[in-house]
Amino acid sequence: MRAKLNTEEGKRIYSQRAPEVEPVFGNLKQNQGFTGFHTRGKPMVLTETGLRCCAHNLVKIYKAAERMVKEIENMPLYILTRIGTAI
Repeated sequence: MRAKLNTEEGKRIYSQRAPEVEPVFGNLKQNQGFTGFHTRGKPMVLTETGLRCCAHNLVKIYKAAERMVKEIENMPLYILTRIGTAI
C-alpha cells in the first residue's frame, strides 16, 4: 500500500480525500456502532445518515458545554462577579 501511495497517481488520489470528514466516519463506526444502514432506499438512507450526523453533532455540543461548565466552575469568584456585573 505504501508503494501505491508513493506513486504520482497515488499521491493525487490521496490528496483528494477529505481529512475533516474521516474522523466523523471513524466516530460513527467506533463509538456509535454504525456499520451499515438499517433502512432501504435512497430517501430513507439519506434520512438515517442525517440522523446519525445530528447525533454526532449533539454529542460534540454536549461535550463542549461540559468543558465550558468546568471552566466556569474553576474560575475565581472575583472574575465571576465581574462577568455578572458586565451583563
